[in-house]
Parts: sequence; C-alpha cells; structure tokens
Amino acid sequence: MLSGAVARVDGDAAPGALARVRAAEGDVLGFGHYAGASSMRVRMLAFGKEAVDEPALVAERLASAVALRSSAAGAGLLGETDAVRLGNAEGDGLRGLAADR
Repeated sequence: MLSGAVARVDGDAAPGALARVRAAEGDVLGFGHYAGASSMRVRMLAFGKEAVDEPALVAERLASAVALRSSAAGAGLLGETDAVRLGNAEGDGLRGLAADR
C-alpha cells in the first residue's frame, strides 16, 4: 500500500510491525507489515477481517513454496542445483521477502 493511500496511522508502529489496515470508512481490509519511512507504507500479508497468526502464516507459505520447488511441477529444482530461491516474495505470498539456498 503506497504512502499516498494512507490517511493516518494510529499508535506508534515500529518498522516491520504487523499492522491492521482499514479503509477510510473503518472496515478492516487486512494485515501487513508497516514501514513508516518507505513509500511502500504497508506490505500486505493477508486480506480479510480475521487477525492472522503471522509466524504460522509465513511458515505455511514458505513450506508451500519449498514443496512446489521440490515437486515435479516445480521441475524438481531442489535436487538439481546447489543454489535456488526457496521463497520468491509476492509470487509465493511473501511480500518483500526472498529466501535463497
């Protein structure tokens, strides 16, 4: 979510903190990581009104990404090389995070 789309920030959110994102009318849109000094003010992690268990959600998405890369559909990437991208940011639902082996 770009900084121009953010009307206000309630509280004192630390960089990287999980933030609840609301529409101007007050409805909860989802949750994301806050970056107050960045033009990308919030990197959305999940959409919807339900609070997320951030560590569990990230672990689940990373496990899914690794499973895909080790499967035939992922061309068995984990067995074919000594270097591979295990998590590819937005492509794996891990906004702003890339993990390499």
